[in-house]
Amino acid sequence: LDRDGIELISATQVSVGGSSSHTTMGIGLDSNGNVHLSWADDDNTLDEEVSYAMVNGGDGSTMIAETPLTADDGFRDKHTSLIVDNDLVTIVWAAESAATLAEEIYLMRLDPSLDDQNGDAADPAVIKTVPETLLSADDGRMSWYVTATQAGDGSLDITWQDNGGCSAGDVAYMRADLAGNVLETERILSPAADLNSCNPYAPVFGDGAYIHENVGGFDTIVRRQIRAANSVPTATGTGTAVVTVSSGRLISLVALSAAGLPAAASATVPTVGTFDDGFFRIVIDGVAIGGTVNVTLNLPGSFTAGTDTYHKWDAANGWQTFPYTNGATSNQIILALTDGGAGDADGVANGQIVDPGGPATAIPPQPTGGFLSGGGCTLAAEGAAPDPMLPALLLIALLYLTRRGWMRIRLS
Repeated sequence: LDRDGIELISATQVSVGGSSSHTTMGIGLDSNGNVHLSWADDDNTLDEEVSYAMVNGGDGSTMIAETPLTADDGFRDKHTSLIVDNDLVTIVWAAESAATLAEEIYLMRLDPSLDDQNGDAADPAVIKTVPETLLSADDGRMSWYVTATQAGDGSLDITWQDNGGCSAGDVAYMRADLAGNVLETERILSPAADLNSCNPYAPVFGDGAYIHENVGGFDTIVRRQIRAANSVPTATGTGTAVVTVSSGRLISLVALSAAGLPAAASATVPTVGTFDDGFFRIVIDGVAIGGTVNVTLNLPGSFTAGTDTYHKWDAANGWQTFPYTNGATSNQIILALTDGGAGDADGVANGQIVDPGGPATAIPPQPTGGFLSGGGCTLAAEGAAPDPMLPALLLIALLYLTRRGWMRIRLS
């Protein structure tokens, strides 16, 4: 169809089909408008296997006929996703493990240009550039309802239902590159208790996954944050703050002014310094349970260990001064935050660290004795003894003003 819904190619049968075929197909277009398809069925196989085909986007003719990609090993494959990138094809799917008899997430990559594209089936050994590669842990939990989407940097965001079945398992997420290297290990986005859907596919768009959940007894779509940019303009307009973490994944980085803090925190901001760069809410996920993460903040302002301070807030303890060290430059602050312990505002060892807080520049101490001079006058600082010359100076000024007034009277 074109964008107006006008039919360009009429219905065309691509596969023969067996007694069982999973309708969750992968589909994508290359730069020439040709269509690439993936699916799983048991056509002439012991169980469902992954197949691939390529169709001419101009006239609907077959360029590569149905081509089985996985071996007929008696173990089922299902739920394919397909991504076309630079006219290469990546397929992500769930395949049953011979060891545990439960599906796990796999990836393969094809180069269709290696086939003559004359309408018959391709040789899988020829067009595969990355063979079947296991991505998820073979843990005996079924991985179903796979969705793979390509992020802006070319990597793949992959979601699935772990321990699959209708509302039977958690929605999990991982990240991999196109060669099958795992960039972010699997983690739970939505626990089974929150789900309210059979076939809970969770597509990823940008930095969030969209999941069908039960919220307050009602079905709704919930957005789960999966990543955050590691830089943000400060809320005070001083410049840009950059945050890096030694482990885990940065899933939230928000710059806050004092007014943007929770009401209890905003009303009790410490007065020991000036928060020139404002405050930050940092959330790190995928942390080892009870583990410690070094968080490095590169800030517009310069800070000095020993005089300047970092302050954190949580609902249980209010504001607290938190230790930090300077990094390679005076603009760099390093915090050691522990899941469920020091520096984790949620106070629970749950693999996630929450850090609301900000750096304060110390106010220079005011003198407690001596005098502040300016413009020929000598004034005592607050708390200091009066200048003994002050009465004499006042007397001279009074005589001068009196003299001036007398002269004006005589002249008039």
